[in-house]
Amino acid sequence: MANTKISALDAVATPASTDEFAVNQGGTTKKETRAQIHTLESGETLDTTAGTTTCGNVSVENTAPIITLKDTNNVLGDVGYASFIRGRDSANAQAWWLGDGGSSVKQASFWATTGYALGFYSNGTLVLMLSDSSTLATFSGAVGMGALTATTASLSGQIASTASGGVLVRVGTSTSQQYIELANTSGDAYFGVESSSNGGFFTGSTAYNTVIYSPSKNVQIITGGVAELTVASGGVTVASDLTVSGTVTQSTVTTLADDGTPTVAASNLFLTGGVTTITDFDDGVVGQTITILAAHSIKITDGAPIILAGGADYDMTDSDTLTLTMFNDQVWNEVSRSVN
Repeated sequence: MANTKISALDAVATPASTDEFAVNQGGTTKKETRAQIHTLESGETLDTTAGTTTCGNVSVENTAPIITLKDTNNVLGDVGYASFIRGRDSANAQAWWLGDGGSSVKQASFWATTGYALGFYSNGTLVLMLSDSSTLATFSGAVGMGALTATTASLSGQIASTASGGVLVRVGTSTSQQYIELANTSGDAYFGVESSSNGGFFTGSTAYNTVIYSPSKNVQIITGGVAELTVASGGVTVASDLTVSGTVTQSTVTTLADDGTPTVAASNLFLTGGVTTITDFDDGVVGQTITILAAHSIKITDGAPIILAGGADYDMTDSDTLTLTMFNDQVWNEVSRSVN
């Protein structure tokens, strides 16, 4: 065939891996294909399929999907590390990958090496951060999702749920305590269920009871801007009327100390504790009513702290009673008595 300059040859319309080139190999002229040259330079095989370029386990295609991780390493099976895309930072440290991730289960994984977190951005804003510390997930904005499973989730925003049932649900069965903890710089509060043991977590609680617990602060129920019910270490305060449909029972009857001014802070019902004359009852509060049942022969003196009927001392004998109310601060007024 006649000699023709390369510049005069027709241009290749579509390059193919089977295209041939002339080479000098050890003084002998031979032909070499484009695929052979590519394999020599990269160590990878060039796919001969039209419209697809394959390098090892990665296919770059002109149809969707554009990049395919080939299943050469059985990424769809229960295997360890398989096909993945890997990123490296300026220190050449492996930062992340997308693939099986060595999980040994059939799943796509996002992975970061030790010291790196996974961040997801939207409109230039970090909305989700996953780290390898004790705080598993950090959300900087609103979160919409189905079920969320995590060891610990730290949220700087709010959780909004459109569920018609339970919003926060403990899945599975357990005999240990389950609770929600709310905390600020002043104190913390717990809402939960006690474990199978009395006082296992919430001191003083009964097994499996529902508990509202505050280690150091009062517990209030507020409605209409008013603290209608306040539970403190010293007792319960009701701001408005209290309506009871059943029986009110005072379960504690306390024995008074055998001295002249015994405390009445512990109860409303008392037994005398000895024969020492009583001149006052200590630690009373305005609105408190006390009833004393005599277990001894004892004198209750009339005076400024105790105003008795008729302005005279009351010499109580066994089984007599005396009921007093504090209408004014530190002044007891007799309401009734029974001489038995």
